[in-house]
Amino acid sequence: MTFDKLSLLHVDKKEYFEYEKDIIDTNATGLALFSIIALVVFAAMSLVSLFESALSYKTNFYIAFFCVSLLFFFTSRFIKKLNNTARTIIDLLFCFILLNFGVVMGTVMSPDQLTVSYIVLMMAVPLVFITRPIYMNIVILLSMALYLPLAYINQPAEVFRDNMYDVIPYGILSMVIAAYMMKMKIQRIILRKQSSLFEKSSTINKERIEEYDRFITDMIRYSSEEGDVDNVINQIMAYIGENLHSDRAYIFEQNAEGNYDNTYEWCRAGVTAEKDNLQNVPYEGVIDAWIKEYKTSHNVLVYNIETYKTDNQALYEILKAQNITSLVTGPITINGKIVGFYGVDNPPLSHMDDISELIHINEFVISMMIRLKNNDKALERTALYDQLTGCKNRMALDWAYRGEYEPDESMALIMCDLNGLKEVNDKQGHEAGDRFICRAAETLSDVFGKESVYRLGGDEFLVILEGKTREQLDELIEMCKIQVGQTACIGVSLSEHIGNSFVDKLKEADADLYKQKDLFYLTRKKYREV
Repeated sequence: MTFDKLSLLHVDKKEYFEYEKDIIDTNATGLALFSIIALVVFAAMSLVSLFESALSYKTNFYIAFFCVSLLFFFTSRFIKKLNNTARTIIDLLFCFILLNFGVVMGTVMSPDQLTVSYIVLMMAVPLVFITRPIYMNIVILLSMALYLPLAYINQPAEVFRDNMYDVIPYGILSMVIAAYMMKMKIQRIILRKQSSLFEKSSTINKERIEEYDRFITDMIRYSSEEGDVDNVINQIMAYIGENLHSDRAYIFEQNAEGNYDNTYEWCRAGVTAEKDNLQNVPYEGVIDAWIKEYKTSHNVLVYNIETYKTDNQALYEILKAQNITSLVTGPITINGKIVGFYGVDNPPLSHMDDISELIHINEFVISMMIRLKNNDKALERTALYDQLTGCKNRMALDWAYRGEYEPDESMALIMCDLNGLKEVNDKQGHEAGDRFICRAAETLSDVFGKESVYRLGGDEFLVILEGKTREQLDELIEMCKIQVGQTACIGVSLSEHIGNSFVDKLKEADADLYKQKDLFYLTRKKYREV
C-alpha cells in the first residue's frame, strides 16, 4: 500500500507530475492572496492585543505569526524562480503554519474556548493550495496528531469531547475534498492547455493553408508566364529553393540510356553547384531505390542520409559528396510514366512534412513544365532539323543570316554536294537514294560534328565551323575527302574575320563547290546533272 492511498480519492502520479508546474503556478497566486489576508488579520490582532489587557499575553504570539505571513508574502513574489520541489515545500509549510496557529491558539493559549471553527476553516486551505493530495493529507494528519495531545492536556474533558466530534470528521472530509479538488484542477489545466493548443493549431493550420495557397498560386503564375520554357523552369526552381529554405532545388530527367541527368539546378548563396557532376547518374543500384519508393509512398523524405550508408552505399556516396544531410524529392510523371524527379536538399527538418506536401502538390506544375519543354524541343526539332538525316535544315541557318556570331572570329563554310544521286534514284529507287543521303550526312557529322552540319535540300549540305585555323580546317577537309571519296564534291571558304560578310562567304564556298563539280565531271568526261 502506498501513501497515495491516504488521499482516499487517488490522483495519478504521472498525471500530477505532468502538470505540476502549472499547478504550483496557480498556487503561487493563492499563496500571495492568503499571505496578504494573514498579514491583515495578524496585524489587527497584534494591535488589539496591545490595547486589550485580556489579550496582552498573546501579543508576541500574534506578532510572530504576522512576521511569518510577511515572510511568505515576500516569498510569493519570487517563488516562480524556485524549482518545483522548493515551491511545493513553501506551499505546504505555509498551510501547516496557518493550520497549527489555530491548534496552538485553541489548546495552549485558550484551552477553554472552542477552536473547531478556525481549525475547520484551515482544513479548507487545501482547496486553494492544492499540491499533491498525499502531501496535503499528511499536513492535515500531522496537525490533527498535534491537536489531539495538546487538546487532551489543556482542554476540559467536555470541551475536548465535543471538539473530537467535529475535528475528526471535518479532517477526513477535508482530505477527501483535497483529492477531489486536485482532480478538478488537473482537468481545468488540461482543458485550458487543450483549448490553447486547439487555438494555436487552428492559427497554424490557417497560416499553413494560406502559405499553401500562396505557394501554389505563385507556382501557377510562374508556369503561365510567356517566354523561354527553360528560363521559366529555372525561375520555378529558384522560387522553390528560396521559399522552402533549402540549399539546392533541382530536376533530374531520364536520358536515352535510361540513366538520369541533372538538367536544372538552383543553389543558395555559398552552396557549390553540382549540376555538371550529376550527369548520367546510374538508374540501377542508385535511382531505382527512389523510383520504387515513389510508386508506394509517392514522395521520398530523408531526414538523415546516414540511413543509406548500409542500405544503398552507392547513393550514399553521391549524396555525401554533395554535403547533403537531408532531402525531399517527388516524381515527375508524364502520361503515367515516371520520367524524372525533382526536390530540395537540406531543408529545415522541422518543416519536412510540410515541404513534402508542397513537393507533392506541385508535382503537376513541374511535370507540366517538363512536358512543355519536351513539346517545345519536339517542335523545334521539327522546324529546325531535317527529318531524313537528323541534321539541321535551312531554317536553322537564320542565326548566321542575322549575324549572331562573333565577327572577329574565323569562320569556315564548307559546301558539299553528292555525286550520282539521280543515278542511284533511277537505278535503285528513292529508298536507296535516301540511304545514300543519310550515309553522307553521317560521314559529315562524324568529321565536323553533327551540330555543325546543315542539309540545304536534296543532295546539298553546308558545314559551318567557327574558330578554326587554316591548318585545322585543312586536316578536317582532308579527312572528309578520304571518307566521302568520289561520292561528293566539296567547296570551301575560310575567313579569319567573318565580319558582316556571311552571305558573301557562302557564295564563295558555293562557287568553289561548282568548280570542284566541273572538275569532277570533266575528269570523267560526263555532263553535269541538271
